[in-house]
Amino acid sequence: TNMMTYFPLLTIVIPVFNTANFLSRCLDSLINQVNKKIEILLIDDCSTDNSLDIIKQYSKKYANIDYISLTKQSGAGNARNLGLEKITTKYVCFLDSDDWIDSYTYEKVIRFLENNQNCDIALFGIKMEYDSPFVSKFKCNYEYSNIIESRYALALLCKTINYDLSISSMMGNKVFRTKLLKNKNIRFKHKYFEDVYFSFVSFFYAKYVCFIEDTYLHYYQRQNSIMHSFSRQYIDGLFDILYDLRIFLDDDGCFIEYQKEYFALFNKCIYSLMNIIFSVNQNDAIQKKYIIYLVEILAKKFDITELIRNLDINVIKEIFS
Repeated sequence: TNMMTYFPLLTIVIPVFNTANFLSRCLDSLINQVNKKIEILLIDDCSTDNSLDIIKQYSKKYANIDYISLTKQSGAGNARNLGLEKITTKYVCFLDSDDWIDSYTYEKVIRFLENNQNCDIALFGIKMEYDSPFVSKFKCNYEYSNIIESRYALALLCKTINYDLSISSMMGNKVFRTKLLKNKNIRFKHKYFEDVYFSFVSFFYAKYVCFIEDTYLHYYQRQNSIMHSFSRQYIDGLFDILYDLRIFLDDDGCFIEYQKEYFALFNKCIYSLMNIIFSVNQNDAIQKKYIIYLVEILAKKFDITELIRNLDINVIKEIFS
């Protein structure tokens, strides 16, 4: 008999913090999946709006929805870790409560992973969504299902090469084999950009990664996103991750072997940081303050000679433009 009929194979872990306006949209997209044998674990991170009420309503109505209500605020990463500790299913994914998922997604993903036991992570496309259903744009689009070696996936994640496929470090479009995360003790450990670290490490340990065709995570671009709350903490956060990844590769004794990917990721991160700095604040003085801060942190945490040798000259021009 098909085990699917009895046991859920996938748990969707969703940290929730003050997203009462979006939560139903997310949950409805999960309840109405083609594959209904999925578990949904909501972790309320001390919301102050009525998110918890909505969570309780859904959990009462649907047997496969469960929740944990935290008494002390711990951030999305820790909430996800807590979810990971609790789950017992073969597969796990992490979704944000303001995003939503196409109806056929998890059916396709589970079927693919069940048939390809050497794939540890499945990825699907991403559509960026705004406040109108008529405006959306592709961030990642996979026209064919495909299995690639994880080393190559890492190159695509870090943008070592420009290729027809790109991989975002976002969590919502990935499904992981739970035992990969548990065996290798892969956890979220940062407050900002925690997905970047988590994606890198999980691709590093995975055997193969697969793309699932024509199905999407809908990634909602909220008005009050990073652009409006940008601060030095973001710069700190990003460099913490790059520093920790360096230590991770050093500890594993393979920094030399992976330095191309590492510095490509460094380039990609600095490039996007510069983009944020230049788009957030039109004020020259504030921009310069951020740039000075960025350069100071680089000098404090990293070997500048090595960095400049390895950074893309276009990124260097961007910093000092």
